[in-house]
Amino acid sequence: MSTFLHGDFEAVTEGNDEVVNLGLEELRHDDPLAPILPIMSKYDIRCSAEEFHRSVNVAFHRAESRVYDQLHSCMWESLPEQCQLLVQDYLETGVEIGRDLVAVDIGCGTGLASDMLLNSQIGKRISRIDLLDISEEMLRRAKARARSWSATATFLHGDLERLTHGSNRYDVTVICSVLHHIPDLAKFLAQVQTIQSPGGILLHLQDPNGDFLHDPEQKRRIAKLAGRTRHLPSWMRRLNPRRVLDGLQRRTWGHQTDCYIDQVNKELLSAHITTKPMSAPDIWTVTDLHCSDGIGIQMNQLRRYLPDYSLISKRSYGFFGKLCSELSGTFKKAEKELIYQKATNGLYIAGIWKKQKP
Repeated sequence: MSTFLHGDFEAVTEGNDEVVNLGLEELRHDDPLAPILPIMSKYDIRCSAEEFHRSVNVAFHRAESRVYDQLHSCMWESLPEQCQLLVQDYLETGVEIGRDLVAVDIGCGTGLASDMLLNSQIGKRISRIDLLDISEEMLRRAKARARSWSATATFLHGDLERLTHGSNRYDVTVICSVLHHIPDLAKFLAQVQTIQSPGGILLHLQDPNGDFLHDPEQKRRIAKLAGRTRHLPSWMRRLNPRRVLDGLQRRTWGHQTDCYIDQVNKELLSAHITTKPMSAPDIWTVTDLHCSDGIGIQMNQLRRYLPDYSLISKRSYGFFGKLCSELSGTFKKAEKELIYQKATNGLYIAGIWKKQKP
């Protein structure tokens, strides 16, 4: 599990209009890895696009695992509320939830989504959860976190195809900060459907809201937050608690970020995937594929790819371009009001679905 917070989402989508987006979507349909081809050309990559994409992702998540929780602490602080709200939306439909449920966390990372799910209103009904990730290092950190869970946790190294070859069927599937990494979403979500039990729950969070990438209101909100900080007197900017905290984090983790990008390049060079170091933005373009393609994750697209599911609820957040825990004062209050109003034009999108019974 990763997140596009480490990249500049606004920068990579700036300047794309609807016509360009439609062209990119058609191109991506024909070749899901088309967005990374310019990067391959830039670095004179000789292997296939599939091998390049997988190699960069494996190296990136191996290196990032050491600092993931610190770099993305805002997710740990903000996303549990989003998970709880989606589960509440689901339960308000009056559906009966069974007991001894079996769950799976696809792209589990260090265990955030599993932790959120097990602490939600349906968490006490889950008796077992499987955690799947391509990074052994991420799994090791998730395993340490799982010691405090009441549900039995099993840790699986590999990609989703590993689960489709078995007989496992899951009552609850959670996918957090993952969809924007997947080149072929149609294939990926078809595989998800094969491992989901009829009547099962699918929950996804923390992906770029493709339906509102160029929403004027969202852009005004983001600009308002940036302008508010910019126009404060210099002494207030220096003493602002959020600025102080951000400064400390940048000094503490900025060096760590440079180090893990160096580790990614070292691994790729050693494996002869690349012949020269890649820049951090270029690495993020490869890993966070649908943040840099100008399309993002669109709900109508997911509906097409999930024909056996009904969308129970969708929620958006990050209305000022940041997660709630990164805001303060009137901006945090406004963010919470928009969340509870179920406004749809935040930077991030999440949804909860039910698989229909035959």
